[in-house]
Amino acid sequence: MRTGMALGMVMCVAGTGGCGSSKDEYRSGSRDGHPVADSTVAVSSKPNFTKVSEALVVGRDSFPEVPDGDWKAPYMYEYPESDKSIECGPMLNGYVRGKDSMALASLKRNGNDPSFRIDLTMPSEPLPNWRDLSEKCRSIDVGDRRWMVTPRPLDGLPAWAVASDVSLDDGHGERPGLSIAGNYRGLVVYLQAQRRSTGLTDADVAASVKLFNDQIAKMEAAP
Repeated sequence: MRTGMALGMVMCVAGTGGCGSSKDEYRSGSRDGHPVADSTVAVSSKPNFTKVSEALVVGRDSFPEVPDGDWKAPYMYEYPESDKSIECGPMLNGYVRGKDSMALASLKRNGNDPSFRIDLTMPSEPLPNWRDLSEKCRSIDVGDRRWMVTPRPLDGLPAWAVASDVSLDDGHGERPGLSIAGNYRGLVVYLQAQRRSTGLTDADVAASVKLFNDQIAKMEAAP
């Protein structure tokens, strides 16, 4: 796939911990009120959100410790709206969307320290089918850059979440990273993590799983 569209893949990152909630219903889906371990669709007893707000995004305590890290508290992302639908765009956090449709928080530091970012988006197009995209979109070209995407099984995530190793080769060396994505209560939840050059450590990956789960727990707790 080749496109000139600049997609919003900003790899950012950082601690370790358990899941944000013990509710099996949203972690693995349910059928007739009983958890279904192999479900690939998120299930909540609550309605979908009708708008995006920075109040839905997790705070600093869900991110790991990164000494001298640059913490960006939850805010609405004012990046120009997009009306271009690109089949593999969601794998790089790119969607058709309008105004006030994305909120995020991030923690990053220059050099070889990890960076973490979590986004909530309400696309103007149908929510992505992450399983299909993860199988279909293994190589994504944007201008002179190429992203290689490889599905990555991770313990501790909801069964419906899709994790991928994402590597960017822009001619200045490889930039390995991780994404975790899924749809919950009508929003796209997309995590990006990166440690330049060396790749993420096991602790970085564990921190990413915790951050994603904390985000889902906060959304489940919201009205």
